[in-house]
Amino acid sequence: MKKVVCVMENEYELNDQQKEQIRYLCSLYDYSTVFCVKEDAFSQVEDAEIIYGYDAKLLEHASELKWFASTWAGVNSYLKSEYLREDTILTNAGGCFGVTISEHMIAVLIMMMRRIPEYEKIVENGEWRNDFLIDTIYGKTALVLGTGDIGTRFAERLKAFKPVRIIGVNRSGEKKSDIYDEVHPVTELDTYLPEADIVAMSLPETLETQNVLSAERIALMKEGAYLVNVGRGTSIDEDALAQALNEHKLKGAALDVFQTEPLPLDAPIRNAENVLITPHCAGQMGAEVTRDLHVKMFLENLKRYFNGNDLLNVIDRERGY
Repeated sequence: MKKVVCVMENEYELNDQQKEQIRYLCSLYDYSTVFCVKEDAFSQVEDAEIIYGYDAKLLEHASELKWFASTWAGVNSYLKSEYLREDTILTNAGGCFGVTISEHMIAVLIMMMRRIPEYEKIVENGEWRNDFLIDTIYGKTALVLGTGDIGTRFAERLKAFKPVRIIGVNRSGEKKSDIYDEVHPVTELDTYLPEADIVAMSLPETLETQNVLSAERIALMKEGAYLVNVGRGTSIDEDALAQALNEHKLKGAALDVFQTEPLPLDAPIRNAENVLITPHCAGQMGAEVTRDLHVKMFLENLKRYFNGNDLLNVIDRERGY
C-alpha cells in the first residue's frame, strides 16, 4: 500500500479530528497514513510517496518520495539539498502564516514604540519610573518590503492605527491589494526607503533578496526609523544594522530571523542597542488558526494529487518560492 507520512514537531501539533480527516481521505485512495514526530520519522519515510511535514534532512531517507508538502513557508533548505530529486514535487505552506506572523509584527513594533523592553528591565531591577519618550504608529509612513500574504496581512492590521501612508515594495511593482497607498518595484527601493518611519520585511530567501538591506541601504534609512524583519536573516547586513542601532540612527529593530540560527552569543546584533530579538518563533504552528489553514490546504492538495490535478503552492525552483 502507498504511504503518506505526516511529520509533526510534537504529538499535539495536529488534533485527533485533523488526523482523522487526513487518514480518511488517504484511505479512499488506498494510501496508508503514519503520524510521527521527527525523531521517529527517518525510518518511516523510507517508503513514503508523500511527506507532510518539515526538515530537509528527511529527503536523504525518502527514496520513493514523489511529493514533499512542507509545513514551512521558506523552502531554501530543501532547494539546497542534494537529495531533492528533479521529479519530486515541492510545495510550501505560503498563505497559512499571515494571521499569526502579522500579529507578531504589530506586537513587536508597538513594544519598541512604547519602550516596553526598557520598562520591563526597570521593573525587574526594582525601580519605578515612566519618563521615556514613546512613539506611535499614528501619522507615520510605513514601507512593507514583501507584499505577499504576510506583508499584506501586516498592512491590513497596521491600517487600523492610522499611518499616513503605506508603501508596498515587491519584485514586480504590481499592486494586488488596495490596502497599499502605492506599490513600487524593488529596483526603486532606494527612492522610498528614506521616506519610511517603519520598514517591515517579510521576504523569502532568493538570490535577489540576499543582502537587500545592505549597509548602503541602511545608511539611506530615515533617522529614527523602526525595522521589523520576519522573512529571512540573509536579507539584512546584520553588522551594519548593529552599528546603526548603536549610533542611534534607528530607534529600534525587531528581528525574528538571522543569518545564522541559533544566533551566536558573540554576534554583534545580539548586543546592539534597542534591538528586540525573538528566536524565529513568529510563524510556528502553535496557533490554532495556523494549524487549521495548514490542514485545509494539505487536504485540498491531497485531493488534487490523487486526482492528477495541479497542486497549490508548487515551488518554482528557479525563483526559489
